[in-house]
Amino acid sequence: MCTKNLASVFGLLISSVASVASAQQQPGTNVPTPQPASPAAVATTPAPAATMSPLPVVSDPNEPVIDATTTRSTYPNRPLLVTGLVLFGASYAPSAIIGATADREDDKKLVYPVAGPWMNLANRDCGTSACSNEDLYKGLLIADGIVQGVGALGVLMSFVLPEKTTRKWYLIGQDSTQVTPMRMGYGGIGLGASGKF
Repeated sequence: MCTKNLASVFGLLISSVASVASAQQQPGTNVPTPQPASPAAVATTPAPAATMSPLPVVSDPNEPVIDATTTRSTYPNRPLLVTGLVLFGASYAPSAIIGATADREDDKKLVYPVAGPWMNLANRDCGTSACSNEDLYKGLLIADGIVQGVGALGVLMSFVLPEKTTRKWYLIGQDSTQVTPMRMGYGGIGLGASGKF
């Protein structure tokens, strides 16, 4: 009698664990796992053709949303660093060459980065000698000072502002070839490959 009661308790325990396990969600998805079909229904239902479609969209607003992307921040910010270096180099190189080869004392201050054009502009002495195209030269000095300052600021800010790259965590492979989770057939989940092989 005791073994009969033990067997019935054990059978009840197994059936309750099986029903709880079948109602759980699949790991990594927001979609509940479908109930397993009975053997009779499987035998009478024709199997649909295998199709590849993306995972379904969450229909329940109370379900948690899994973010499928990862964002990585790195220092220095390479695009900002390169842009700053190009701007600074393209504007400072001509100024430094002119400052190193100039005969005028005021133009020799152009060898100083960022401050050189402003120092030259403040001390332009054309009162003693006639200076042709002085308005053009002042405009070029202002433009040169602004571009050098923006380039230097870009280089400095590249070490403060991180470069953010976003990648989908479920994608495997290069940009041209990827393996990703896909829905296969009726209620099945598998891997699908897409891209150039």
